[in-house]
Amino acid sequence: MSYNLRKRAHSLIFNSSPNTTDSTPHKKLKKSSNTHVATPVIKSNFNLRNKVLSNKFLSQSSSSKSVKDDKIEPLLLPNVVWVNDGKRGWWPSEIISKDKSEKPLLVRLFGQESPCKLELHNISKSTILPFHNELFTQLRKTGENSNMKELFTKAMTEAMAKETEDNDGLPSEDWAIQMVVENSSPNSQKKRIGKSSLANEKRTKEINNSSVFGKESLRWEKFISKEGSDFEIGKDGNLQIPGEYVLARARPTKKYYPATIISFDKPDKYKILFCDHSSGTVKRNDFFTKYEGGFKTCELGCFEMEYEDPTYEEPDLIKTIQSLEPILSQILRGKENSSWRFQHFYMGGKKRNLLASKVSQGPFTLSQFGLIARVLRGMFIPEIAESIDKKSKILSPVKLTNKRDIKNEEESIEGVTAKSKNVVDNDKSMNIEDSITIQHEESLFDSDLSNDIKLRFVNDVLLPETIIRLIMIDEKIGYEEADCKMLDGYNELRWVENLIAERTSFQVGSESLREKAKK
Repeated sequence: MSYNLRKRAHSLIFNSSPNTTDSTPHKKLKKSSNTHVATPVIKSNFNLRNKVLSNKFLSQSSSSKSVKDDKIEPLLLPNVVWVNDGKRGWWPSEIISKDKSEKPLLVRLFGQESPCKLELHNISKSTILPFHNELFTQLRKTGENSNMKELFTKAMTEAMAKETEDNDGLPSEDWAIQMVVENSSPNSQKKRIGKSSLANEKRTKEINNSSVFGKESLRWEKFISKEGSDFEIGKDGNLQIPGEYVLARARPTKKYYPATIISFDKPDKYKILFCDHSSGTVKRNDFFTKYEGGFKTCELGCFEMEYEDPTYEEPDLIKTIQSLEPILSQILRGKENSSWRFQHFYMGGKKRNLLASKVSQGPFTLSQFGLIARVLRGMFIPEIAESIDKKSKILSPVKLTNKRDIKNEEESIEGVTAKSKNVVDNDKSMNIEDSITIQHEESLFDSDLSNDIKLRFVNDVLLPETIIRLIMIDEKIGYEEADCKMLDGYNELRWVENLIAERTSFQVGSESLREKAKK
């Protein structure tokens, strides 16, 4: 019954008089031999509807500054929304209230490891927004750059899947009820159509025939604010243009390749740049973003990716890494205040698990990144490096013995930490000579720790800390800035690898869920 109700609302909005045009502006329908009114053939535009509704929520009348303008009518909200809980910021969520008109409004946050439900007592633009709105790209970008990037990406995937599942091409049931009530008022009853009425409607149609939707679009247009008047029909408002990374289909091979969107070309084409630097123009159904199901299932073509040489060596880089041994030893002992990763590792649980997502190559190639890891294993876990790296193992430098060498090492570490905002007080921290002596005579790890924990600490803590300090030295910047640059400052250098890594991650996750379901 709800489907018929929505269909009735849809019909009330788009029905028009005889001689109505269809979706092609100047083409007229033939008069029917019976007394029924001709109905135009209209393709429901889901993105247009979301755009229209979001503009109603986001636009505010310049002539009125009433607080009521900030309120949102819950009945007009779709099931998938953005919710601001004050902790996570704006988060993809789902309305789970059986009756949206009742308060508080119940919502469930997507992407959480355990069910997370909230009660919203204040239904306004400061706490809830429709999923598709003018701020969609900004909200998504903010979430992807937050410290909860992994959970946010999962939440976005669930939200897009839920929205696709709910979409039947018609307005929502609650919205349909609202429109039926509005159109059932006494003033909206149809009048008997006479010749003069037909003539007036014909003139109105001629005025509006430049619109793809003609007169039937007027009810939509009354919701559109001046801010949204430049909306381009056919353009997907969920895409970040330019810059969205996608898997796009190439015409010659019919297979998919990494690409980035450059621009939108009317009426429904997108200009893209493939990973081999060739460009092309494709339709919206010819590519997938990482939030769409086809992203992890489409057939990939052959393309070159960066190759890691496991035997690569760079003497100057090795020497620089080894010069950081004193400060890295302090981090291992928990005496370097700037290293929040140490604290998160020893807290365990979720904080430790999320550390792996806070590691990046920074400005280094895959071969250089692998080299840095090998040097660190040789310095701190030589017994494990023996089995992992074998012939490519790089041992720690010989123990320093004279005071002059120790002084040089001390100056080296001070040069690095001075650039950080959280400089360690050398008088209160461990003695440099002691750290070097201990490092080469006994392990800094507790004897009861497993090899797996030791290796994980090197990979999740010491490796990113080393890259951060190499960036600090090279670019002469502080710790916090270097930390941010390591994670997000060099993404454009390896966007192809990152995109394929996202796909692999989704595939592994899906396979894991299937295995659990079988059990």
